[in-house]
Amino acid sequence: MFEILGGESAELRLIENSNDKIVFYTELHCGDVKPFVINLSKKYPDKKVYVLRNFLELEKYPYIGYDNYVKGELLYVGGLGKHKGIFQLIKSLRYVVDKYPNIKLNIAGKGNEENNLKNLVKSLNLEKNVKFLGFIPNDKIKELYAKSHFVIIPSIWLENSPYVIYESTAIGKYVLGSDRGGCYELITESDCGSVVNVLDYKKFANEITRVLGLDENEVIKKGKNGRKFAEKEFDKEKHIEELIEIYNKGQQRS
Repeated sequence: MFEILGGESAELRLIENSNDKIVFYTELHCGDVKPFVINLSKKYPDKKVYVLRNFLELEKYPYIGYDNYVKGELLYVGGLGKHKGIFQLIKSLRYVVDKYPNIKLNIAGKGNEENNLKNLVKSLNLEKNVKFLGFIPNDKIKELYAKSHFVIIPSIWLENSPYVIYESTAIGKYVLGSDRGGCYELITESDCGSVVNVLDYKKFANEITRVLGLDENEVIKKGKNGRKFAEKEFDKEKHIEELIEIYNKGQQRS
């Protein structure tokens, strides 16, 4: 009856053979390009296209905000692969330390590029600024979020609806992300932070530097915006109700 799809590559493989209803997690914005889903609706007018975001168990991610944060402590959560933009983040950080020599970037995650990333950190003389934490279980990750100044999501591929944004907004943190895919969509719609072209190292560095210099009240405001958005958009019961509604519509049609 319907397919639930996450990213553009999946749609291109499955769209022709899918049934009458297609559900996406995101509209897949990419800068000023029209949303992929809208274009898809025009291309396949016989198929009904829905956007249904994933959900987060919000009771497990209570609002924390900035009560116990450490200024200048940045956080990356995710896999250590080239597509995640972590190389771009580290290279951009080299420019940031010129103004903020004591900043720290905590990297929570594992991946096949870990050794190469550590070598890059060493070659750029950033060993005192970058810490590789490895895999962090869910019951511990909230502690990292709590003490972080802001969260960075530098993906260079089209993330569909990254869970790190769900968690960051729920907890009430400022999010700096890439200007593509689900990162762009979620950050701009929630007004929880800012987006930047992560492929331009100096622009990326300038944006990190700008956010580091923001007034604390502005950072707190963005974090609260994110929490409000999370309560509205990522609610589990809302997700289930909307999914059942889409399913029932399909049953009526068939």
